Amino acid sequence: MVDPVTLEVKGERVWGEPGLSRRLLLPTLFHLHRYLLSGDTGKTITGVGGMMLLITVLLGMVAWWPKLRPRSVLQAFRITHGGSWSRFTYTLHRAGGIFAAPVLATIAFSGWYLNLPKWVTPIVASVMTVTPPVKHASAPPAPGMKPLSAAQVMAAAQAEYRDAAVTRISFPRKTGDAYEVRLRQPGEVRQDSGATRLWLDAFTGQRLGARDPADAPAGDTFLNWLFPLHTGEAFGLPGRIFITVFGLAPLTFAITGVLIWWKRRRGHQRHVTKARERGNAVQSRHRSQSVIPARAGQCADAHWTSEGRPEA
Repeated sequence: MVDPVTLEVKGERVWGEPGLSRRLLLPTLFHLHRYLLSGDTGKTITGVGGMMLLITVLLGMVAWWPKLRPRSVLQAFRITHGGSWSRFTYTLHRAGGIFAAPVLATIAFSGWYLNLPKWVTPIVASVMTVTPPVKHASAPPAPGMKPLSAAQVMAAAQAEYRDAAVTRISFPRKTGDAYEVRLRQPGEVRQDSGATRLWLDAFTGQRLGARDPADAPAGDTFLNWLFPLHTGEAFGLPGRIFITVFGLAPLTFAITGVLIWWKRRRGHQRHVTKARERGNAVQSRHRSQSVIPARAGQCADAHWTSEGRPEA
């Protein structure tokens, strides 16, 4: 971060190097959130986690669905205590979960897309129009021709979009690559870096292609909304605050879900124990009943004398 007037360095963030210092903390938290500090492997695991969270939310909605009776529907939306913490835990998990389900599903789906776009984009493209990816290449330069500087590329981009702010410039990695410039036009839903992309020839600055969210098909518009919804920036500062606080919701449902499972597990164990005790009692009665008739039979078959003693 550089002061635009004095060029004094005001701050620094180092991306890719883990640590807890001021310049490393936020990048480390981001890489933990998206990559699990494990590169592409962690990125895939996190993306699959988003997919599984989406499936879990959908299954939870199916499990919550009440019978179509006024009393059942009313109870499905109520969080009650009634002197029982187990009832409060269950109703919080059930009713609170259905209120949180739309936001949870949005966060899960957007996180899945952001980490694994190659999985999600074909799904969206099956129902909406999505612009296919295009590899833009610079024309072979004339002998002795040098690539444009960042300042020249920025000026060329602003000439194409006069009201937009340049937020990022991606340099060519190898010969033949083009400059990719990201811009933010007024009114864009993605308020930090924008979703406008412009590709320029690395040597001439000629426009090679662009993606303008103001003139995008439905599928592109839908995908452009996912990141701002994921971070809450689509609704400004209140949206960011809401998503920040809502980040505790998955933890809440995980804890209440474990408590519900634990209570039912203990109840099942008690049921098994009582059933085993009843079974042992029944077996004991059967053994007692089988012994008594045998002794009675022996007495009935014996020949008793008048003195009350059995004959030999």
